[in-house]
Amino acid sequence: MLDNQQGLVFIEQYASRVTCYSSQYGHVNGISYTANNLVGPPSRFPAYGDFPETYVPRTYGCWWKESSVIFKGKNEVDQTGEDFIDVQFQKPVYPYCVNVYETYNSGCVRRLWAGDGQGNWKLFHENPVKQSQKQSQIFSPEPHHLLFLTSLIRIEIDGSFADYYPEVDAVLLVGTETYPAPEESKACSVFVLPTLSQDASVCHLSNLPEEILRVILTLLDLRSLCSLACASSLFNKICKDSVLFTAVNLKPYWHCVNLLTLKWLGARSQCLQYLDLSWCGSYGKFSSSDFSWFIKQYGKRLRILRLENCSFLNNEALYSISTSCPYLQELNLRGCRDLESTAFWHLGKLHVMERLILDSTQIELPTLLVSLQSMASLSHLSLGRSSSFQQLCFTY
Repeated sequence: MLDNQQGLVFIEQYASRVTCYSSQYGHVNGISYTANNLVGPPSRFPAYGDFPETYVPRTYGCWWKESSVIFKGKNEVDQTGEDFIDVQFQKPVYPYCVNVYETYNSGCVRRLWAGDGQGNWKLFHENPVKQSQKQSQIFSPEPHHLLFLTSLIRIEIDGSFADYYPEVDAVLLVGTETYPAPEESKACSVFVLPTLSQDASVCHLSNLPEEILRVILTLLDLRSLCSLACASSLFNKICKDSVLFTAVNLKPYWHCVNLLTLKWLGARSQCLQYLDLSWCGSYGKFSSSDFSWFIKQYGKRLRILRLENCSFLNNEALYSISTSCPYLQELNLRGCRDLESTAFWHLGKLHVMERLILDSTQIELPTLLVSLQSMASLSHLSLGRSSSFQQLCFTY
């Protein structure tokens, strides 16, 4: 513990456990290159090199993005990293500094988030994407106190400009147990739109035909659409048009997506064909029943559904997908490690499936083989680190 002149006591603590992660290079039951290697103090730092005692995500470089089909919808201004890992600490503190010990291809840390363990998050630091460095380093943003009591830190990693895997050795959280109480403030979600009075003033754009305005609005990202809806009653009305919501990517907003978001989206989802909920719903922000309700109501036109690292998924959710999405052509369940193997039996009902991504899932080989028999159009199957992949490697 450290003291300063203001009388605050600073507590230094290394991660005590890993609660969630998007991917890891190592085997789920192994010890090399796994997420659990972030627990405790550094084991290799300040040495630089490729060490199996560190945590290594599965993505690096541009090839990872280029290997997947990009849906031709609106591009979101906000973007996530390629991977994340959530680490827990013994004592909740008001964070002052977070040190990330990087030992290989350093410089890939994109964002640091502080969480309360119930799905609420505060951004602690954001770093632009940049070229990785051939040296070890302690990634440590400029210290500042965050008015948010936390024992949970999420590290977003983006190795888009790394020519090989980045490696992280440890995470140190520095903070204080006491801090002046912040002013009470209402949390405002970007997806909750106010109801405006009909006499609200509008700009001269209101003179344009609504058909022209709709064409213009198709060029806006989701955050801009929500902001514009607050400008006037006219834009509030037009921004609810379901044609503007044929493609919705909520992954960049994982930190604020909840049940209210699903209800808000549901009122605009009559034409929904592409939905990305990757990283969303963790720590109880919404349940499997909430998701199943949404899919049953608005999934009948879905063509692409991406659910990477969604911990709310279970047997009920996959059943709802299989019975409510008859035209589904792509399903991405990468990193859904909590899904029981029996839940995957429902995949056999998705007869027009073309792309199926099951990396790091518990699907068993017999279940997979039976499901594939009904997918005559399947052209892309990804099984990296799944139970089926391991069984195939053992068999052949």
